[in-house]
Amino acid sequence: MIAIRLLTISHEEVTGFDDFFDQVKDIDVARVSPQVVDGEARLRIEDEPIGNFDAVFTDIPAKNAVFGRVLLETIEEKDIPVDNYSTAYFTAAKKNYLYYVLTKRGIESPTTISVAAEKAVRNIDKHLEFPIIGKKLEDLEETEKRKIDSKEEIKSFSDGIEYEEDVLLFQELNEGEKYRCLFIEGEVISLKEGSDGWEFTGKNLKYCNLDNSQKELVREACESVGLRITEVLIRGSEIYDINPNPDLELYSEKAGKNAFSAVAKTLKED
Repeated sequence: MIAIRLLTISHEEVTGFDDFFDQVKDIDVARVSPQVVDGEARLRIEDEPIGNFDAVFTDIPAKNAVFGRVLLETIEEKDIPVDNYSTAYFTAAKKNYLYYVLTKRGIESPTTISVAAEKAVRNIDKHLEFPIIGKKLEDLEETEKRKIDSKEEIKSFSDGIEYEEDVLLFQELNEGEKYRCLFIEGEVISLKEGSDGWEFTGKNLKYCNLDNSQKELVREACESVGLRITEVLIRGSEIYDINPNPDLELYSEKAGKNAFSAVAKTLKED
């Protein structure tokens, strides 16, 4: 009998797959380096080639998104089942592009403006209705988030930005219940967040069933980007955010469903 081997590549150890694969090898993302030799993409995991594994699960931070895209492209070229494809992962990690894609494909999401120049900040209030959410992105990673209620607060939030390096996102803040959803190749596991305020805090989470329109919204959003396994945040009837690195342990604990089992099944079926 041939052993089924899973490789996990992450910035912190991933546990939970041991019961679903014969062998699981975990490696820190900092120790992985794709290479091109004689025009061929190669990727070695310590002392063995990537081709020795039957499936790969990744957890790559947004700050490493460019590297993550190259890594996933290399894995795809080897025809090894992986949790997300390179283009889909990069789209979800690069937030200013994510909201552009969602809007272009008709997915309900907050009206969003991406700003990369100081002059553009001055006209934000002409295109968005208050209150709005301001987000600062540095090297694709969110470094600050704030609720903004006036033009003066927009200026205050934008002060000190290095526009050649940083990006500002401004979104209309719409009312509605907050949900966190784990999407696994068409299946949706949902948690309702009962925390007060406008932010998603990850507190007071309870398992719930979304209505059919919300489930369809999650599926359409993920399919429009090309994501297979991801987390989707919903506020009311809009996609608030998409996270390509879902916390499988959180969903297993709060929803009472083994998310690792569902992911393992998806990877094995490829």
